[in-house]
Amino acid sequence: MVIIAILTGAASFFNYFWWVNYELPGALKIVSIAVQAVLIVLTVIAAARYRGKRLRASFDRAGYRIFTLPFAVIFASILGNLAVLAVLILRAAGTID
Repeated sequence: MVIIAILTGAASFFNYFWWVNYELPGALKIVSIAVQAVLIVLTVIAAARYRGKRLRASFDRAGYRIFTLPFAVIFASILGNLAVLAVLILRAAGTID
């Protein structure tokens, strides 16, 4: 599941890179946003199907819990994919340049 999260994160990066560096027609902008939505769904499925340990005790045993490294990679991929989707939608709407 971590590999899926890494691959969707890389695909999200290339989707954003493609959007920023090339002038896309309107139809391809819609396709790019749809692809980004599919990448988010795949990453959320990877997080839901992750069977490893998600949390561990803190380093100083203070009583709080932190993410394990594999689950942190999945979580970061979800956040990155959501951020890219938000930017793509705002750019398509003309709110940001």
